[in-house]
Amino acid sequence: MSEILKQIHGPIGATLRLTVVKPDGSQSEYALVRAPYPPHLNPASDPFVYTVPGSWAADPRYHYPLPWAPKLPYHGFVDLFFSPNFPETDSPKYHSYLFFMSLEGTHMLTAEQLQSFLLTYFQGLAEERAKTMDSRRILPKYLRRTRKIQRHLQPSEAYPLALSAEP
Repeated sequence: MSEILKQIHGPIGATLRLTVVKPDGSQSEYALVRAPYPPHLNPASDPFVYTVPGSWAADPRYHYPLPWAPKLPYHGFVDLFFSPNFPETDSPKYHSYLFFMSLEGTHMLTAEQLQSFLLTYFQGLAEERAKTMDSRRILPKYLRRTRKIQRHLQPSEAYPLALSAEP
């Protein structure tokens, strides 16, 4: 089964051949050609535009207060996207995801405020979802950008963040 899943998630244009056995015992052969996923686009009503590759998994939009971080004092929403190899421990994209955060009002967050926000965010996430992890070990660190972020973002242009869990 894992080999079939690898083929299904293979490169665009790759062919996956399936044999289906019908109830009468006869067989049918099918060839499926891997097509690109359509990209994720945010709603046109948002005050910004983003495009995320369709191969990334999307969570539903979360509104503040966030279920896992109700202490965050903001109003707005968060959109989350998970890399195709998110759960695979041997992948360089293991646990890689991005999120778009839209806050109501005017918020000019300093690096320290962003770091505090992310600490609250990820500690709450760890407490809610990763019950086996001590959330006090989570250490987010914002990596400063050297160029201005435009209103239209690609995943590769998102704010870089190093997140670690110390032993």
